[in-house]
Amino acid sequence: TNSENVTLNGLDINNTAGNKAAVNITDSAGGDMTVNLNNVDANLGDRGLEVDGSGGSGNFNLNVNDSTFVSNAETGMLFNDIDNGNIDVNNTDVTANGNANTAGILISDSDATFDFDNQSDISGATGPSLHVDAGAGTVGHAGEITNDSGDSILVENLADGASVTATGAVTGSLGSTGVTVRNNNGGTVVLAGSYELTTGTNDAVEITGNSDDTDISIGGITATTTGNGDGFVATGGG
Repeated sequence: TNSENVTLNGLDINNTAGNKAAVNITDSAGGDMTVNLNNVDANLGDRGLEVDGSGGSGNFNLNVNDSTFVSNAETGMLFNDIDNGNIDVNNTDVTANGNANTAGILISDSDATFDFDNQSDISGATGPSLHVDAGAGTVGHAGEITNDSGDSILVENLADGASVTATGAVTGSLGSTGVTVRNNNGGTVVLAGSYELTTGTNDAVEITGNSDDTDISIGGITATTTGNGDGFVATGGG
């Protein structure tokens, strides 16, 4: 549909086509836009929810409540270039089905405010579960994160003024790659949840290549590694 304000209630989507998103939202009009997704179950698309704000300049507001988004091959939730507005996600689970390189939530080059409540969980990803890449946005995630083979949390390339806070329970199973904070040019990263990272020969926490303007705070981590895996690695600034 083409509209500046959309509400979807009680929708089941079973998308089996390749290279498709179950729900695709594009902010291209330049004005303000509000979308409400309530009780939406999206299954089997390459991307469960895809939001592209590259053509918009106004406030983009998205409210997601009591929903489920499943990625078949790529990303459960993808947010790209959202410059302004608020994204509020409540009681909504994101699941990747375990295929190679599937990701949970990717927030790319966005300056908006993202808030995921403590009932919004991420599971099943083989790539990063929560991935924030570039932008000066504010991201808060309070739900549970579980990962068996990729990064539970990956934060990289942030601009000055960005903020990423994760306060939920994070579990990385044997073979996962833990938590990575790298190559950030400023901003604040707060990892304050309960972290159980069992990463085998992989490093559990890696902080590398960040500028001196990057403020990083980490607490509550229990790391178990074997062989060449280190519990905590920090190089460069930050």
